[in-house]
Amino acid sequence: MHNRTPPEIEDRILNSLLDFTQRYDDIAKTHNVSKSVVERLSKQLPQYVREERYSKINHYAKLKSNPMSGKTKEQHHNSKDVVIVSGYRTVWAPNWWEGLQPKGNRVFEHQLNWAIAAKTTKVPDGCVIHHIDEDKLNNHPDNLVCLTRRQHAQIHCVNNILSKRNDYPKGVEGSALEAQSHLNIMQLHLKYFNTAYTEGE
Repeated sequence: MHNRTPPEIEDRILNSLLDFTQRYDDIAKTHNVSKSVVERLSKQLPQYVREERYSKINHYAKLKSNPMSGKTKEQHHNSKDVVIVSGYRTVWAPNWWEGLQPKGNRVFEHQLNWAIAAKTTKVPDGCVIHHIDEDKLNNHPDNLVCLTRRQHAQIHCVNNILSKRNDYPKGVEGSALEAQSHLNIMQLHLKYFNTAYTEGE
């Protein structure tokens, strides 16, 4: 006749059975009992608990045996260094990045390159990073400038005029030549000073 497991040990085993990451073998070793004791006590659990336990145990077993479990970003075998989002290159966001992430753990490359050059951790609130040559894929720091949204809209509005569209910015409605002059001045400021106009200029 075998010795009955003390009630306090049985209570601990029942509590352990509610931890769906532990198998019967693990619980038996933890409480220094045989696996058959754990199996016997598991039958005291409600049917729905036993079904959930069975499902979760299999789930954790698959995760444990999966060599890619827990691997993210560039560690994953399907990861891509560069992904195009809305015509812009995105790359994996470094740990120090505090700005917007358009898709998962990614960041727009032009924003990241500008931030590195400016020695900051994000694009200032209310600002955007503009490509001076209008090439979305040219993310060299010399081709990037930080502008307010209003300034950025003004530049693209002028470009629309030069493309014979009809959304005119204030002060350049007169002619395409005037618009071209306005654009040239803005581009000179961007190119040689790499700074944005302040509001009101």
